[in-house]
Amino acid sequence: MNMWKTVSFLIFCNVVETVLSEEGIKWCTVSSSEQKKCSDFSRAVNRTGTFKVALSCQQAADKIGAWIN
Repeated sequence: MNMWKTVSFLIFCNVVETVLSEEGIKWCTVSSSEQKKCSDFSRAVNRTGTFKVALSCQQAADKIGAWIN
């Protein structure tokens, strides 16, 4: 059990390090309501300046299309 917690923590740390090293994060959405929520959240995140990365939103027709764009 503890081994899985350790592995999960290491994976989490790796993801955080990767995210923080990027200039921006693109959040992919597949509906108008998701896009609106993402846009609102993105504006709030970018306005505060608390995070070192910019958040942007990309809407696609489906989840596969979101990954390709």
